[in-house]
Amino acid sequence: MKNSISDEQLQQLAEVAHLYYERGLDQAEIASQLKVSRASISRLLMEARELGVIEFRINFPLRRDSALEAKLRERFGLTSVHVLNTQNIAESHVLQRLGRLAALYLLQIIADNMTIGVTWGTSVYEVVTALPRQQLQNTRVVQVIGASGTSDPLIDGTDIARQFAERIRGQHFYLHSPLVVESTQVRDAILTDPSISNTLGAAREAELLITGIGTLNPRFSAHIRAGYLTEQYLNVLKSNGAVGEFCGYYIDKDGQLSQTPYNARVVGISLDDIRNIANVLGVAAGTAKAPSTLAALRGKLINMLVIDDCLATEVLHLDDHGAQSP
Repeated sequence: MKNSISDEQLQQLAEVAHLYYERGLDQAEIASQLKVSRASISRLLMEARELGVIEFRINFPLRRDSALEAKLRERFGLTSVHVLNTQNIAESHVLQRLGRLAALYLLQIIADNMTIGVTWGTSVYEVVTALPRQQLQNTRVVQVIGASGTSDPLIDGTDIARQFAERIRGQHFYLHSPLVVESTQVRDAILTDPSISNTLGAAREAELLITGIGTLNPRFSAHIRAGYLTEQYLNVLKSNGAVGEFCGYYIDKDGQLSQTPYNARVVGISLDDIRNIANVLGVAAGTAKAPSTLAALRGKLINMLVIDDCLATEVLHLDDHGAQSP
């Protein structure tokens, strides 16, 4: 919300919105009750929408596949699994619905006095934008890996951390660094900066981490969109044993760091740090994410999962055959 608006003005906007949307009064009745013009009521309602006092949300039913959830939970020892049934959902809407499913789950587990780590990418963006606003006390949202370096809010880590914090009335902590720097020496120097080290220290204290799961498919690669990689370099990563990306790092089929110099240039918490976080929620959609999702599960990098039924089926299929798809 805009900093220039006072609490009294916000209260007035909320009162007008309450009378119109919850009490069912028309604009003329509200104007008469508040002794203002009808045009003023129309303007206040528009301002309330612009400032986020009013939020419109179309809540399509979210169906889950309990059979796939049970299989994934048992096979990988997961704390929780939510599998979205995508029947009758257009492909272009799947990730948005998945984000809402994850947001509804987060409402059950986030609490006061919690430190929450976030990465970036379209999956995390959809989760954050679907999260209803609430008032939590002494809650921190920490950016755990360097930023995308773009102004695109769908993949920008600083913007996602800020939005998340605003929705729960918490503090946000930025990691003032790009995700990948030019050399290991530069990365090591950056890590000595007090601002960077303090943020990463807070990230390691997180009780919950929310992250997407990346792919080597160039069509869906956030790192290509951010300009960190080219399609040609993705092929180099594949030849070095990488099957996907997780929290900025490229991992092999067992969820370990792949043998690539790229990983030594990443600014963020380490995979070992991530394994020490009690609750790590992975959110992903589409069969292109199957190799990387399976690798993250095998490597014990996540213990909570929100995915769609197509991805769930492919993950189980790959695990049954003990190999990764090309």
